[in-house]
Amino acid sequence: MKSSWLMWKGELPDAAIADIVERCEKQPSLDGIIEGDSSPLKNNSVRKSTVRWVNKDQGLRDLIWECGTIANSSSFGFDIVNKFDIQHTTYYGKGNDHYDWHEDNCWINEKFYDRKLSLIIQLSDPSEYTGGKFEFEINGKIVTPEGFEEKGSILVFPSFIRHRVNPVTKGTRQSIVSWIEGPAFR
Repeated sequence: MKSSWLMWKGELPDAAIADIVERCEKQPSLDGIIEGDSSPLKNNSVRKSTVRWVNKDQGLRDLIWECGTIANSSSFGFDIVNKFDIQHTTYYGKGNDHYDWHEDNCWINEKFYDRKLSLIIQLSDPSEYTGGKFEFEINGKIVTPEGFEEKGSILVFPSFIRHRVNPVTKGTRQSIVSWIEGPAFR
């Protein structure tokens, strides 16, 4: 692995972001949950957010796969396949929405595929919310990918790196989150 993450700062223009948000908001909203070893769990102390599944959005699928393959070939070198879920996530300040420290993969997994790369697209301008800072924990240190808060930024990183979204205390923070899979780690 050449680096811990790859980022395109402010990559998407406002018109493309508005179109993405409009398409996502047509899907039903659900409470964010935590995927456990055997079943999903709602635990607001760990995660509080609203999600919409947009797996069938071909425009997002194409964008995510393109960014994921570029990041993978230049920085990670994982064995990946064009298989992933897409989630539109909203964090509301009125509820101090957040997602505490977690990894996006599950090491106790009976599937033949693992999440290899996590990809996040920042849909909100930082002036639209307070808090909500995205952070990694790498080698015991808290690291913030500088510039990721800029609207339209795209961040790709290995799904086994611990990360969190701090509580949003005012306004609304929206993002697209996806997890590109590959044959199980061995």
